[in-house]
Formats: sequence, C-alpha cells, structure tokens
Amino acid sequence: MSVPGVEGRGATLKTRLPARSGLPGGGLLPGGSPPRTGWRGTYTLPVHRLPLIPVVLLAGCAPIPMGFDAPSETKRQDAIVAAAASGDRSPQTLRGLISQLDSPDPATRMLAIRTLERLTGQTFGYDYSDPSWKRERFVQAWVDWYDSEYGTASAPEADHG
Repeated sequence: MSVPGVEGRGATLKTRLPARSGLPGGGLLPGGSPPRTGWRGTYTLPVHRLPLIPVVLLAGCAPIPMGFDAPSETKRQDAIVAAAASGDRSPQTLRGLISQLDSPDPATRMLAIRTLERLTGQTFGYDYSDPSWKRERFVQAWVDWYDSEYGTASAPEADHG
C-alpha cells in the first residue's frame, strides 16, 4: 500500500488527535510515547497493517436479513411494511403476516393486522392490543381463512400453547 510521504514496510503513519489535558507535548508522555489510557494523543500505526483495519471492522457487521422469520423484531416489521407497500398478496406473504399476529411485540401485531386488512379487507375481529388468550381465537380465524383460500399444506403453524 502506498501512502504519500511514507516509505517502506516498517514505516508508520502518525495521527494527531485532540490533546488530553494535563499531558505535556499535546498528549504525549515523557519520551514522546503516546498515552495508553484513552483515545487522545498522537498514535503511531504501522502502515503495513492499515489494509487489515477495514476487514477487522467489517467482519462483525454482516447485515441482518429482512423477513417474517428474521431474528430481529425491526427486520420483521420492515418485512411487514414492505408487504403493505408492495401490495403483495402471495400465499407466502399472507402466511408470514398471519404468523406475526402471535408476536410478543404489540407494534408488530398492529402492523401485521393493518397490512392484512389492507390486502384482504378483513380483520376477523382481531385486535392487536388484546391479551394473548383473547387474540387466540381470532388468530385461529385467520389460519382457517388461509386454509380455505390456499389449502392446509402450506398453512402457517399456529402456536397457542
């Protein structure tokens, strides 16, 4: 890697950061070495290690997939919003929306029922703010509707236990 003004493998790149109060030399310790307590001061970084920094920083930054079975609640909500925006009435989308009616998060349940209402014109009496024992029969009504429209082979699993 070529850095202007820096030559050879053992070369270093110095970065000047705001001085830490109370340290002589604008953040340097006696002898010119950088402080080890904090982020302020002048730091020396070997240039030959610079290409590794983006790889190390991005290694743990894989995107979380969006979908009805995503591990993140917000990604499941993103999938619901995307279905509402696109008007997707596919069996897979409807199955995913129905599965979200059992979500522990009331915001997810609200998005799911409003999207189902937008796509099908039905709510079957479901209220996202009802307690789970009260929502159970309305979720079952949605599962029964799905079974009658698309068959039981690809119906969502309703966990009411």
